[in-house]
Amino acid sequence: LKLNAYEIGMLIAQLLSGLEFSNSSPVPTDRPLVQSCRLLEAALRENHQEPVTAEKNHPQENRQLPFISNLDQDKIKRRLLSLTKSRVRLLKDLYATPKGPLDSKNLGEVIPLESLPPTLSDLYSQLLTLTPKLTFHNHRGSQTYSCGGYHGLTHKGSLDNLALSEHLYSKALLQHRILNREALYYGREGEREKRRRLTLIITQSGLEMSGTSNHLAIALTLAAITKLRNHGGDLRHAFFGSSLTIPIDPLTPTGRQKFLSWQDDEGLDLKRPFTRLKEQLRNWQESYHQIDMIWIIDRHFAADQKSSSLKKTMKEIQSLSHHSAWFISLSPNSPAPPVAAEFFHQHRQVVMQNDKITLN
Repeated sequence: LKLNAYEIGMLIAQLLSGLEFSNSSPVPTDRPLVQSCRLLEAALRENHQEPVTAEKNHPQENRQLPFISNLDQDKIKRRLLSLTKSRVRLLKDLYATPKGPLDSKNLGEVIPLESLPPTLSDLYSQLLTLTPKLTFHNHRGSQTYSCGGYHGLTHKGSLDNLALSEHLYSKALLQHRILNREALYYGREGEREKRRRLTLIITQSGLEMSGTSNHLAIALTLAAITKLRNHGGDLRHAFFGSSLTIPIDPLTPTGRQKFLSWQDDEGLDLKRPFTRLKEQLRNWQESYHQIDMIWIIDRHFAADQKSSSLKKTMKEIQSLSHHSAWFISLSPNSPAPPVAAEFFHQHRQVVMQNDKITLN
């Protein structure tokens, strides 16, 4: 793994996170300490499978830090021994690799190692090896051309640009469609070029996603974020459980912290989050010319819901975006497809058995 100065600084900040420094002993600047820090940096840059430790590379006396207590020095050693290659890769991708050395204002971005699930880095590494397969090719139909100054239909506009088909509704129903942003308008030519592309990743949360299922969902979400980091459009993430969290940019410090700390202790409630999701998608119609949604959900998602009601809701969402699903399964021998598979344009299953991940 190639680490830049910023990433090295973040790893050192990980090692020192939460430690107290003695005020009575000033930080020494002698050559042994400088040499020790350089050896630590060299160790963190090494590319091998063994734990990232420089213990064999320099004598014991050079690793004594008089301004840190013996107890904290032991804690640093344990953290250093835990920095396997897979964990370093996870932390490297979490911090999004900015250029330049670590600045003190970035220390708030440090996510303590102890707060991450022990299996998360191994799951993430496995999923990264499957990265070429973690792609859905979105074929959105034939090319269309502008006519009469209009490029197509949108859910926002002035009454002068209201689509002719809307006048077939009764006055009361038309008012309802306009107020609920369901009415269609002709969009002017040139507006489309100003709009961007959006990818929204939705991860299921709540009581149905606990233990291994939750860890696998988080690891899969991180792999998707890493893959889409430079996809050329905007990226947002939200949790879908008892409610829909506000979609945020997962590449920002705030987005990372919320993503890794979010907890939902209630059960899945489809009505409330689906209502918010439809409202959000309609609000985005004017800003984005293409909205892609990636769902990371359990294979039993919506299994106890009425099919007719769910089908109607998903049809509305399909009209607002292209969406695909990754179904998480801990039962490799399940012959039946996921219950909600029919509601997505594309879908695949991520199956985990005996700590090994496969794609179906």
